[in-house]
Amino acid sequence: MYKGCMETGNDIVEYRDAPWLTFQRICGWVDTIDSLAAVKYCVFEKKQYTMAQLIEACKNEWEGFDDMRKAFKNAPKFGNDNDFVDDIMIRATEDVYNVGRHLADVRGKPVFLNSLPVSFMYMYAPMVGALPNGRKRGEALCDGGINPHAEFDKSGPWARLRSAMKVDQTKFKAYIYNQKFDYPSVEGEAGLTKLVDYTWAGLMGGMSQMQYNFLSRDLLREAQKEPEKHQMLSVRVSGYSAYFVPLPKFMQEAVIDRIDHEL
Repeated sequence: MYKGCMETGNDIVEYRDAPWLTFQRICGWVDTIDSLAAVKYCVFEKKQYTMAQLIEACKNEWEGFDDMRKAFKNAPKFGNDNDFVDDIMIRATEDVYNVGRHLADVRGKPVFLNSLPVSFMYMYAPMVGALPNGRKRGEALCDGGINPHAEFDKSGPWARLRSAMKVDQTKFKAYIYNQKFDYPSVEGEAGLTKLVDYTWAGLMGGMSQMQYNFLSRDLLREAQKEPEKHQMLSVRVSGYSAYFVPLPKFMQEAVIDRIDHEL
């Protein structure tokens, strides 16, 4: 709830006098951090490859550089409770905030940075070329602002949460943290207790938004095969909920690809 909305009877979009209305959206933030970590690890620390080789590989969308791509994809990634990459996220957040806080919009009002991707991680995918984290042009960017990329989400729900809680989330607005759980692990009274404990730990640890899906991969695949039977199936995309069946196929696949964590 933002100050002024209740007083004027306007929501955040309609309240034109709000000093915080202008947002600068940052999409691909986690991909950027993973890429910086991969460069630091593979080029500067392990000295497996040179920057010239990396630039050439990215220019060629990693085609013909399979072994090299594997090395960069295997470099430490954000969301696995690894300080090597988490420290890069912390520093980059601080650096970008210190630049962004001096920006103003056309009315002279402050511009706030946010990492709320909504659907832009899919829209921008064809526009963003190959990255040092191993991603190729056309592959979706990370679906959140403070959760690991689905492909690199390796260490379980608590590790990803610990990584996220290391970051000062007051620096950006709308830090999105997407999490998919295996439904049986949060079912019943015991499952609900675990989910509440997880959520409470996150919120007390400084999390700004925690958004969950509890639908199994099998159910979502079934909805793709028999859409007429699953018209009311709703999923959390990134900052918003939507019916699963009408979503474009590439967005359906992105939701399905998220790791089903057991809590």
